[in-house]
Amino acid sequence: MKILAVIGSPRKNGNTYRAVERIKENILGYDGSIELECLFIRDYDLKTCTGCFACISKGEERCPLNDERDTLCM
Repeated sequence: MKILAVIGSPRKNGNTYRAVERIKENILGYDGSIELECLFIRDYDLKTCTGCFACISKGEERCPLNDERDTLCM
C-alpha cells in the first residue's frame, strides 16, 4: 500500500512534518510493506487563482497562471 502525505506547512521540519514522521514510524512498525511519501507544497511554485474563469469557459489548459500545478498531477 502506498500513502501520500501532503504537507502544506512553510516550515521544512515543522510540526506537521514531525507528526507525519511519527505516523510513518508507527505504520512501518505494523506493516513493513507500506510506503509513505511526503509531498511538500512549499517546494512548488503555486499561484493563487485570480477568478478569471478561463479554465471554465476555455478549458483548464487555458489557465493564465504559469505555475507548477500540473507537476503535482503527474
